[in-house]
Amino acid sequence: MKKLSLYLAAALLLIGLSFSGCKKESTANPGFNITEVGTNAVWCLELPMDIYLQVDRAIRSQADSIASNKQSNSTSYSYTIGYINYTVSPADLTTYPKKITVDFGTTTTNPYTGIMTLTLSGDMHVAGSKCAIVYSTFKASSSTVSGNDSIVALGMNSSGSYNYQYKLHSDELSGYNSGKVSYSGNIYPKFNPTTKAYVMDSVLLNATDASLNGYKIYSHTTYKLTKLNTCDYFNTGAINTEVSVGGVTVGSIAFDFSYSTGTSGDCDAYGASYVYGQNSYSNTYIFYAMKFQ
Repeated sequence: MKKLSLYLAAALLLIGLSFSGCKKESTANPGFNITEVGTNAVWCLELPMDIYLQVDRAIRSQADSIASNKQSNSTSYSYTIGYINYTVSPADLTTYPKKITVDFGTTTTNPYTGIMTLTLSGDMHVAGSKCAIVYSTFKASSSTVSGNDSIVALGMNSSGSYNYQYKLHSDELSGYNSGKVSYSGNIYPKFNPTTKAYVMDSVLLNATDASLNGYKIYSHTTYKLTKLNTCDYFNTGAINTEVSVGGVTVGSIAFDFSYSTGTSGDCDAYGASYVYGQNSYSNTYIFYAMKFQ
């Protein structure tokens, strides 16, 4: 795919990814540790985005499962999707608040371990309903995630998609060399119940890592991150990250999820990252996006 004409900074998957295919070699010092910054920028967006998909699946699947199994005012109801166990209480479609326990188990070879507890104040199709998220010994891709997040339903838009605000409240995760990364911000996802497509309409996160590198992570105004129903990857769109050291912006990373070794937008893990820094530093890397499981 042709390189996006964006002088931006983006973050979503730089490490955990092996780099290859540098566009332009440079011996200049970019002003930041690319491996450390890339790793932390990736986790700061990739993990929350993946958690959101897990939460959304739990909310939608519990309603479908209760309806299909004709549950009615049961104290609780449990079901599984793959290795993930779900318990809903009360197990009906009308009583709120409602609690959903998402138990990923303790098998470390699985992508996730630990528990997420969701508390719904109302039907998440209805504007104003809220979902509180609490993590308990929760790990995603071996990174421990802690904090208390929330999702607010904003209702259906004119295009037939349900819109939400995903609030991240002073969370922490394990980043580069297990160093703590603190992050907060907002993501505005939308879901189309007909096409089953997810679009990250707006992303704005701020983070600080153990080395006091700062990150401003935000979506591109035109190239929205999109996950189609037939694909387990976000394989279209771009995410930007501005990198700062001591409060001074020193560089950026732009992640192009539309890149593919085949046709642009193919459902595959390939993406391209464009790294910019001080001293005219510029490099291009191939990265592998995280698969939703």
